Amino acid sequence: MEKSSQYVIDLRNQQTDQATYEWKLDDQFFSAVEATAVHKGTVNAMLTVRRTAGAFELRFRLKGVLTLPCDRCLEDLEQPIETEETIKAKLGDEYDDDGELVTVPYTEGALDVSWLMYEFIALQIPMRHVHAWCGEAPS
Repeated sequence: MEKSSQYVIDLRNQQTDQATYEWKLDDQFFSAVEATAVHKGTVNAMLTVRRTAGAFELRFRLKGVLTLPCDRCLEDLEQPIETEETIKAKLGDEYDDDGELVTVPYTEGALDVSWLMYEFIALQIPMRHVHAWCGEAPS
């Protein structure tokens, strides 16, 4: 994904114990991601960053609609998604991401959350997405 300062959270210089960010993720956001799961959609994203002892808690709230191809007819299908995800981040010597804790190099001090949001959204896509009018595939 192209780096966009729009999704970069400056952890090192956060002035308050809690900060809130809001974005509308649209087709432009999804087309900038170099992945194949989602290309179109509109998702409202809210991120609350709370300073805790020695770390930061990042709580993502994502709600919207993705446009995906129907598995049966390949026509566009609207798939609603809604999720809340929380990860922790801390400042350290070098970058590390174990899935639950992201270490951001102190020299950089900032975290680009665009890929995290994309992953959280992509994980909400059901294995099978079919229009109701397409019916079920024969067994």
